[in-house]
Amino acid sequence: MTRSKGWNRVIICAMLGVTVAATGVSAQDRSQIRANEQGFQQMETRLATLNAKGVPLTDYHLAKAQAWLDFSKEEYFDNDRSGIVETTFAEAVKLIEQLESGITASLEMTTPLLEGPTRLETDSWEKTESFKRSKLDCAAHLIARLEVQLVHVEHEIHELGQIHAAPYRQAVQRMVEELKTIECSPHAKQKSEVPKESPSPGP
Repeated sequence: MTRSKGWNRVIICAMLGVTVAATGVSAQDRSQIRANEQGFQQMETRLATLNAKGVPLTDYHLAKAQAWLDFSKEEYFDNDRSGIVETTFAEAVKLIEQLESGITASLEMTTPLLEGPTRLETDSWEKTESFKRSKLDCAAHLIARLEVQLVHVEHEIHELGQIHAAPYRQAVQRMVEELKTIECSPHAKQKSEVPKESPSPGP
């Protein structure tokens, strides 16, 4: 019985070793990742690794993870103490870990509500849903960035009001106009790359 338990431990450890090797990040390391400059760099490195292993920069979920990370970084350096830094960072980490584990088909295509019980920018959200129905095959990364930018607008409205949110809303409008110009053929594949940084709100 003792030997059997010992072999079970060996097998379990071996399986854990395989899991760690596959993701490149141990459970202990993941638990120590924080929304700070070191944590941001770690996530950027993992995104770059995913891309190097074949996940295109135009992938909806990779682009969305990058957008969440950019959102978190911006609020971190703005010294936002509302909790949005940690929340958006957690969204980025969740997507990155799912992509690292090889999950693709079952990944969620929705964007969580982070501010209040309802969405505020209803017109823009409706346009975004329309883009997802008609242009996801050729502009997935742009749609992902737009969704996260809309969450950013709503955060600014909740924190400091409509006037402060205006530049972020202008950024949304620029992204909407860009998406309007994209014509997708039935089997189109977007070849452009998503920029490393999300567009900053205009002055």
